[in-house]
Formats: sequence, C-alpha cells, structure tokens
Amino acid sequence: DTEKMEPVFIVDTEARVGAVYTLKNRGLFAAALRDKPEVWLIDYNNNLKIEKLILDQPFSDFFIEPMERYLIGAEREGKSLTIFDMDGKKVVKNIGTSGMPHLASAAVWRDGDKTFAAFPHIKSSSMTILELYTWKIVANVNLKGPGYFARTHEKIPYIWVDTNTDTLQLIDKKNFKVVQEITPEKGRFAMHTEFTKDGRFALISIREKDGAVFIYDTQKLEIVKKLDFKNKMLVHTSG
Repeated sequence: DTEKMEPVFIVDTEARVGAVYTLKNRGLFAAALRDKPEVWLIDYNNNLKIEKLILDQPFSDFFIEPMERYLIGAEREGKSLTIFDMDGKKVVKNIGTSGMPHLASAAVWRDGDKTFAAFPHIKSSSMTILELYTWKIVANVNLKGPGYFARTHEKIPYIWVDTNTDTLQLIDKKNFKVVQEITPEKGRFAMHTEFTKDGRFALISIREKDGAVFIYDTQKLEIVKKLDFKNKMLVHTSG
C-alpha cells in the first residue's frame, strides 16, 4: 500500500528475484527469477493473479521494449540474448553475445520507423546496438572501457555511455560512431547520466568517497554546475 507504506501481499517466488518491472499498459508487474528460467507476470488489477512464463534461460537482467510485448533478457554468465514474445508465449529469437550485457541500462530511441536499443557490456569494452522488432545487431561500438549505463533523450542526438573510467563517450545515433568525450573531473570515476525531462541538462555522477554530481548543458556540452557530496554519489532515474 503506497499510502500506508505497508505490504499487502507477499509472493513466494521459490527462487531469487533478479528484477521487477511494471508493464503500465498491461497492468502487470514482471518479475524475473535468477535461479529458474521463468518470468512471473503479476496482475495488480486482478487480485495479484500470477502467470508464469517459461524461458530457455534465467533472466538475471532484462528490459521491456516500448510496446510492452517483448522481453529482452540474458543470464549474467550467459552467451545469448533471449527475445521472448509475451503475446505468443514463446521465444522468438536467441542472439549470441558475450561480456555480460547490462540490459536494464539500455537506451531506447526511435529513428523514423525504426526503434533501437543500445546497451553496454559490464565485462567488455563495447556497446551493442540492436534494432528492435527485426532483432538484428546493427553495430558494436568499441569503448574506452566496460560501460554500465547508456542513456539518451528524444531531443539529444547522442547516446551518453560511461566507460568505467573518468570519461563518458557520446555516440551518434545516426552513424553509431563515437563523436565526443566528456571528462567531468580528471582521474575520478564518472558514471550514470540522467537527463532532465526537457533534455536540456544532463546529470553525471562522480562515484568516489567525496562524490559529486556534474550538471552539463547538453547542447553546448559544458558544465553549468557542480554539486559536491561527502559520500559516493549516484544519480538514479525517477518517475
């Protein structure tokens, strides 16, 4: 209960839960199990009725495309992405991959009649760009280091991705090339970009003991403000 801040129902999932997301258009929660090849759909408009989707690998990490029809997931140490059709209740494609793709951090955008998703790899210095619905990998972008978060905005021409270094790289959404690098503070670990709703500003975290958040003008690519913090700082999504 979000008003009383009390649990109203506890679901015994029989295994560890890797991630839970809301399917707003469907009125469902989607919970992926780490130790079993299952995703549970929990209907919050129908007495929390549960439907179990059977996969061909556990989803340690996954994301949901904008139409809320397909789940794109993978096992942490797995060697393939699984595309699961929730309407057809079946796997429609497996795509070979490596380097532990961080799917929950995928940046998704449209270009004309095409939709793309970009996600970095935690254990390799690369970012994969996948065309949704055709399920084709259209590019693999080499990075300065293993990334964790990829972010973009409809009014911004670049994907902003961190690289496990002090530098973020900006990738052009048209040609998938690295076109710019941003180093908020030399020698200090920068990660996790989030944009304001209008796309005018970007907030970048400095994940150090004496942390900070740098605010960038996304058009000029210049710092407009630095907020200092006493502990490690990490910006998170909201809303």
